Amino acid sequence: MKRLAVPLAVLLVALLPAEAMADTSFRGESGQGRLVTLRIGDDRLLERWAIRWRAPCRRPRFVLLSSTTNLPPLDMSTRNRFVDADSYRARLRNGQRAIFNSRVAGNRVSARRWRGTFRVRARVFRGGTLVHRCSMRTRWSVVRRG
Repeated sequence: MKRLAVPLAVLLVALLPAEAMADTSFRGESGQGRLVTLRIGDDRLLERWAIRWRAPCRRPRFVLLSSTTNLPPLDMSTRNRFVDADSYRARLRNGQRAIFNSRVAGNRVSARRWRGTFRVRARVFRGGTLVHRCSMRTRWSVVRRG
């Protein structure tokens, strides 16, 4: 009986659908028409979330173009919902610095679809002086790939 246990286990693993053993990727777009991606792990929890975004600023003719990626640990993550709020810093191409505050929330609508909201607020500094305040809010939706 013990001799059959290992070959039987290998056979069962081989018979499982590949979908159950691999990460599940979702792809879609935001209300701005920009790319949004989401990856769910084998445990059916969010592994990675990313969005490209455009935020207009209070000063005319200044717009931030960027992307945000959220990785675990998230503030809250279940099989049907996730929420994460983060603050991060970045150097911009023109030598300015920016401090970003972002928040994302998502809900599973069906086995093939997620949707949610994303918002970001940024403060842009040159030296120690605040030169811009930028913000944006958008809805997003992703569909399972494959």
